[in-house]
Amino acid sequence: APGAMALGLLGLVEAVSIARSVATRSGQRIDGNQEFIGQSFSNIIGSFTSSYATSGSFTRTGVNYEAGATSPLAALFAAIFLALIVLLLAPLAAFITLPSMAAILLIVAWNLIDWHHIKIIYR
Repeated sequence: APGAMALGLLGLVEAVSIARSVATRSGQRIDGNQEFIGQSFSNIIGSFTSSYATSGSFTRTGVNYEAGATSPLAALFAAIFLALIVLLLAPLAAFITLPSMAAILLIVAWNLIDWHHIKIIYR
């Protein structure tokens, strides 16, 4: 049980930090309490169906934000397009090297870092 609690807490911290990062860049306000309630409710309901712990993804959120996504439907369309790409182009994916995929993920994550506020806090 302590491991499950730690995993849920880690997912919560990740989701709130993703939301804050995007909210800061887009000028939106987020309610940390609402994020906490949503993540907790999702994990509690998911526990009855043996699902994995829920959280967000820095890289997916960053790609959606950079692409100009303004609706949660963007994640749905991204999932559909990804499924189609995997089904149709899977043999070609074998030629993509892991370091190149890792580099793409790192670049997306790097662009989510708010360097301006880090400099302000550091001073």
